[in-house]
Amino acid sequence: MKKYNTLNNAGKLTALICLLTILLTPIVIVNAGEGGILMKFGPVQHQVLGVGGGIHLIIPIVNTVKKISIRINKQTISAEGASKDAESVFMDLALNWHIRPEGANHIFQQIGEEQRYN
Repeated sequence: MKKYNTLNNAGKLTALICLLTILLTPIVIVNAGEGGILMKFGPVQHQVLGVGGGIHLIIPIVNTVKKISIRINKQTISAEGASKDAESVFMDLALNWHIRPEGANHIFQQIGEEQRYN
């Protein structure tokens, strides 16, 4: 009669899950409209990943990637003022802006995350 050890099978399953996690961790997917800021032990590197999207390999413990949007953003501001003739002037200003992909690492390093400013 064959004996099945359930603890041994559970151990194998746990080891397999851990192995798959370790093997899949070095893959970073950067979507279209995003730039991946590569950081090596924290400091920002000169290389920007995924201009136009793609799959990239990194060293899991050494490198981390922060994704930043390089899409066109729109900000509107309403302003009110007075003219020289004491007439009220109302303005709606619209500003379309985006982060250049090649400068995304400098923006992230100097300013930080864009969610703070929207």
